[in-house]
Amino acid sequence: MREIRMFPEIGESSVFWEARGDDINLSAAELGLSPSLAAALADWYAFWSEHSDPFLGWDSAANEHDFLHTGELLREAAQFELGDDFAVSRLRG
Repeated sequence: MREIRMFPEIGESSVFWEARGDDINLSAAELGLSPSLAAALADWYAFWSEHSDPFLGWDSAANEHDFLHTGELLREAAQFELGDDFAVSRLRG
């Protein structure tokens, strides 16, 4: 089973990471995810980038809540599209 972690990272455009020795950043296309899910993930990343700062934190509790809630929905969608050969987990961003 392939283990995929999902979290945003500064300087990376994809939120998917696979542990195979070193962490490997994978795009939604490389994983075979649908274009609509890939677009939703890009929007999620953009929201994080706009409203979160690595030193200052979130600009509001509401935005953090929205990000976490949406992230869980996207994780579930990615898990569904990838199927049983993958385990998708999400780290708090």
